[in-house]
Amino acid sequence: MIVHHKSTTYYLQGNGHAKLTNKTLGKILAKLVNVNRTNWDAMFFTTLWAYWITYKIITQFTPIELVYGSQPVMLTKFMVPTKRIKDIPTKDLDQAGPSM
Repeated sequence: MIVHHKSTTYYLQGNGHAKLTNKTLGKILAKLVNVNRTNWDAMFFTTLWAYWITYKIITQFTPIELVYGSQPVMLTKFMVPTKRIKDIPTKDLDQAGPSM
């Protein structure tokens, strides 16, 4: 006998978190776009990056740290190398063969 169970993708706590994240992204985006709000698409990834690298008090981490397990390397750190950047091993792509 087959028993059917009803299920839903609605998850109250998760949906609340998504709404809060979208609200925060909207506020950041509203501060960056021009008066006519015609360049929102150009500012979207800047807004998203700002959100990803912002420290969250509740989790004690940035969202990018939770996903990737380490802090992001900022472009300014490549211009003024830090010990962390100097310790990153580099690969000589010219000598590297196909990875199979």
